[in-house]
Amino acid sequence: MRLHTTGKALLAAAVCVVSLSACGNAQQSSNSLQVDNAANESSGQGRSGGPADCAADQLKPSFVLSTTGSAAGYVSVTNEGSEPCVLDSDYPTIEFLNRDAQPVEDVTYLQGEPGTHPLTLAPGEVAAAELDWKDMGDDCVARVWAMGLKVRPDDPAESVDPMLNDKPWVFDLCGNEVTADGWRRG
Repeated sequence: MRLHTTGKALLAAAVCVVSLSACGNAQQSSNSLQVDNAANESSGQGRSGGPADCAADQLKPSFVLSTTGSAAGYVSVTNEGSEPCVLDSDYPTIEFLNRDAQPVEDVTYLQGEPGTHPLTLAPGEVAAAELDWKDMGDDCVARVWAMGLKVRPDDPAESVDPMLNDKPWVFDLCGNEVTADGWRRG
């Protein structure tokens, strides 16, 4: 009887050792997956195998002034890359610039209507956001020569000239508020 009990104890101990080893391997696999996901994200492969986040250097920005309608202008970005990418920011980050390429002082930038988030852009596709500001009146505070645009808040700003009828243009900023709507497919 004692031998039979000892055999069962040894069998149970072996099962425990194998089980603990398997748990250790499962933990190691989980850690490898986390490292692999972090490496994929930092290399631009995106979340869970989908398209990568849009890099600032694959997006061509434009800033077009409106001649009609409710918006004063539109900022857009075109995916000039060879692969789809995800525009993973709700709103463009903008800043109007003066003649010396310095930020216009005392301007409040507001978020308007939300857009589509996140937005996947195929090569050649465009995302756009409406901009609105007061451009006539007695309370004009500055002449705007360019706009600093950040696709994501942590990206470096890129200077973009305002265009009207395919020509560079300057405009007056009256009042001190500029509203940017969220990104939408353009």
